[in-house]
This record gives sequence, structure tokens and C-alpha cells, in this order.
Amino acid sequence: MKSLTIFLLVLAPWLANAGHEHPGGGDALVSQFKKIAKALAEDISDLHYVHGLENEQLQSVQLKLPSAVINTPVSSTDEALVLPDGREVDAIHYSGPNARIRFNRARWRAIEASLESRRLLALHEYLGVIEVEKDHYRVSEAILAELAKQAATKKPGLIRSCAELVSKLGQQHRYSKLVLVSDLDCDARNLPEMPPEGYMPGDLDIELDGAGHTIRNLLVGSKAQTVFFALNMIAAPFQVVRKPIRNIRFENLQVFGQFGAAGLTESNYSTIEGVYIDGLISGLWSGGIAITNYGTISSSTLNVKMPRTYSLEYPNAAGTFKGGIAGRNRGLITESTVFGELSGLGRVGGLAGENRGTILGG
Repeated sequence: MKSLTIFLLVLAPWLANAGHEHPGGGDALVSQFKKIAKALAEDISDLHYVHGLENEQLQSVQLKLPSAVINTPVSSTDEALVLPDGREVDAIHYSGPNARIRFNRARWRAIEASLESRRLLALHEYLGVIEVEKDHYRVSEAILAELAKQAATKKPGLIRSCAELVSKLGQQHRYSKLVLVSDLDCDARNLPEMPPEGYMPGDLDIELDGAGHTIRNLLVGSKAQTVFFALNMIAAPFQVVRKPIRNIRFENLQVFGQFGAAGLTESNYSTIEGVYIDGLISGLWSGGIAITNYGTISSSTLNVKMPRTYSLEYPNAAGTFKGGIAGRNRGLITESTVFGELSGLGRVGGLAGENRGTILGG
């Protein structure tokens, strides 16, 4: 049986090239920045009122922001960004005919755990491009406060098929959470409209509730029929998980990463509980659920094969970490069990390759 493939290769901090400018084309961080801005523009278009803003000002934002998000070049840099007055900042925007945005990669990564911080930064820079906001954050903060109120009225997105899962992950900002209402077979033939380069779900910023249902035959990585796609060396369904994943099963999950691989995410900052994974996870730096766990992983069971892998591009495999739950644990792992085979060239652990957090009852 063919399996649906997700190819999510994300730019890991330890693979960054210091001192370089990174234009938008193949930069996963720039893709994150643009994706956040695009979702914001869609949400802002639905607003009728923002406390503290004149209606004309809101209408100006609604008119100009979508075009700015599409047309403004965005790049990231490893260099410090300094204003003429000597202040170092996260990002710099330019308006007018040469409108563009540059942001510092290290500072963007430093706020990885907070979607709201990233939304505020991205919105502020684009509002600067359309000359609505300068050094202050008054307009962007007012808009985000109103969006937070509107979020309470959103309804759950119900998932009945693998195609619907892919679609609603791409529009997750429109839902309060995503809920599986049936088992999903992610055989590639169930996605006839899949573009050849695949999809890129990116981060998970709303709750995903499996409601006890099973996702079968999901293929993540560099094999044929790739579905979730990005441009680096780590394979996982999500780059960053900031909201809970609960009560979901994976059968015949296969993950292949040239450098790293994980059953769910590169970085977990939230709660993952009641997850069952059966399958194969292959990568030098890997975790059955997360490559690095900063949050909580609980009440989960894995039956996985995590074989020893080699890479000519990354010969220093002795510096990598592999764990049945997490390659590196900086948070809490509790009441979780791993069955199967784990083998690696670096530090290998049944639950975590390296533990600087807490492990209880595993």
C-alpha cells in the first residue's frame, strides 16, 4: 500500500550558517514569518471594529496589508540589526518604492515558544511598510487584542479525511481547535489534488484532538509522494507545537529525515498526551515524539523502530541525541512507554537521549 508522504524539512538552529543573509526563497524562517503575516491579514479582513482605532485607520490596514504581505520582500540575517540611534532591534522595515523587511534569525528563534510575540513582531513590521506604524506598537497591539476577543467565537474544525486534515492545518487560524471525527487513511491515493512539491503545515498553533481516532499510513520525509514539504534536513509533521495534541493514534507512521526526524514535532512547547505511535522513525538526531521537548509529554505509548543511520554530510554523528520519546528533554516526560528498537551513533536513551528536565513513571 502506498503511503501519503509529508516532507517537512525545517531549519534547525544547530545547522545555521552564521553571518549570511537569507532571502525568502529557501529559508524556513522567512516562510514562518510570511505565513504568520498571511494568516493575520486574513483574520484582520474580518474585523469590523478595533478599540482605539478610527474606522478609517482600520479600513486602511484592511486595504493595504494583504498586498504588502504578498509583495514585500522579506529576508533574515545573522547580523545584528541596529537603528541609527544605536538601538539593536529584532527587525527593520523600509517603506516606499524599495519596501522590504529584514529580521534577525537568532531573535526570531528566541521567541519560538510564543506565537503572540511572533505575530506582534510580524504585524508591526508590515504596518511599518504601509506607513501605519513606526517605532510604537500601538496599532498592532490594539489589533491583536481585538483578534484575541474574536478567537472566543471560533468553532472547531472537524476532520473526516486526510485531505481535510491537510486543508484545515493550512487554515488553522480560522478554528478554535481541530478534532478528528473518524479514522484517517493517509494513503497517497486519498489526496488526488496534491501538488507535486507537497504541502507545508509548519507550526501547530491550535489544539489537535484525535478523540481516540487513528491516522494510518502517514509517510513523512524524502520518499515519493511527499505531502508536507519544506527546505531543510529535518522531517516531522510539525516544526513547533505550541498547543496541545491529545488522544490520537498513528499506525504505520514512517518518518525519514536526512539529519533529524520525529514522530510529531521538532520542538514541543505544549502538552502532548494520550498519543500512540507505531512505525519507523529514521534520522541521526531523532525522537519518537519530539526532537526537543520543552513542554509535557504524558500517557503516551510508542512501538517504534529507530535504526542507526549515517550521513556523509554530517559526519559528527557522535554529537547527536536519539530517544524513544525525545532526543533531548528539557521539560517533563511522564507515564510514557517505548517498545521497539533504538540504535544510534550518539547518545541514545529509551525515553530521552539527553535529559535535563524531569522523567517520571516511564
